[in-house]
Amino acid sequence: MKKTIALLITLLMVFSFASCSVLEKYTKTENQPEDVVSAFLDALKNFDAEAMDACYYEVESSDATLSESDIALLSAMYGKVSYEILNVEIDGSKAVVKVKATKADYVAAAEKMRDIMVEKIQAGELVADDLTDDDYMAVLKECLLADDAKMITKELDVKCILVSNKWYLDAEDDSLDAFIDEGMDMTE
Repeated sequence: MKKTIALLITLLMVFSFASCSVLEKYTKTENQPEDVVSAFLDALKNFDAEAMDACYYEVESSDATLSESDIALLSAMYGKVSYEILNVEIDGSKAVVKVKATKADYVAAAEKMRDIMVEKIQAGELVADDLTDDDYMAVLKECLLADDAKMITKELDVKCILVSNKWYLDAEDDSLDAFIDEGMDMTE
């Protein structure tokens, strides 16, 4: 009988700790500056533009429509995004979240794609005049998603603002945009 009561008390304690943890996580969602930064980077990883826009306060959504191949390329570009929150400094209704973020190096992938395509053309496996944009994009996606793809890591200071007890990314801060766009200019 004592063993049964001890077992029941132990199970009760385990379940109460577990439920407290779930409740705390649920009520904390996007209630801290680091949560909105994490939500944005997770949305970027899945290339969920709607979720990324929701991280900003009163930002107009883009009317641009992307083709399926564009979305597939963007998903390949950002699918390997990883990050680590390093520090959070809150000053009233403003905060700065220092984050170490990593993504695939687009320029390195494009160079690797070029080399692969040239090699295949020289080997007679492909005819240059017959290649389409889709052919190039397919190889570029493979290069971006390859296990040995070169990565870029940056430390960012992401600014956040508190509006009506909810944290948002500061729309005037361009640190995340700079990270997303880094390496996209092929003339660098």
